[in-house]
Amino acid sequence: MYNASNKIFDLENWKITDGNSISILSSVRLDPGEYIIICAEADTFAFSIFGNTLGQASMPTLNNDGDSIRLLYSNNLVVDELYYDIESYQNESKTEGGWSIEQINPQSKCLGRTNYLASENTIGGTPGQVNSVFDTTPDLTAPELLNVRAISADTVKLMFNEVVDTSSILTATYRFSTGNTVNSTRSSLSLIHI
Repeated sequence: MYNASNKIFDLENWKITDGNSISILSSVRLDPGEYIIICAEADTFAFSIFGNTLGQASMPTLNNDGDSIRLLYSNNLVVDELYYDIESYQNESKTEGGWSIEQINPQSKCLGRTNYLASENTIGGTPGQVNSVFDTTPDLTAPELLNVRAISADTVKLMFNEVVDTSSILTATYRFSTGNTVNSTRSSLSLIHI
């Protein structure tokens, strides 16, 4: 875990979940720009050679071929989340195991799968340090609308090629080829990214 903010956090009662099981974190300070390795208690010694480590009595078991991970603040507010699958490696030769999937740009929250790659580090990952695929080049390419589908008289489903900032979507104005303009949306707007 990397603190990409300028705030100091105490991780006490924060949670990591895959939707099936949950790990409630112990009290540990995480300063801005600091890394912490969170692992099973039994693996703490092995990982401690890589840096600051927090061993947990129980950890979610993550599937190799795909799963979701959520980091929740103590009040269950989602701090960060990731859905990964084999495609997230973006490198077929590394999908058989032994390689971590690493985040490219920790400052960019809306890139979805395109913000992850298989590690390029020779040991298969970069626990406790800057990811081997790290790149903070800003995403200057607007999301591409891939598909629009009318679900009902007042519901349209939009599919984009990357995660879209929901607050921007909810305040935008839309014009359809029929000439109709939509000036407001409801919070039930359905967004799909690939």
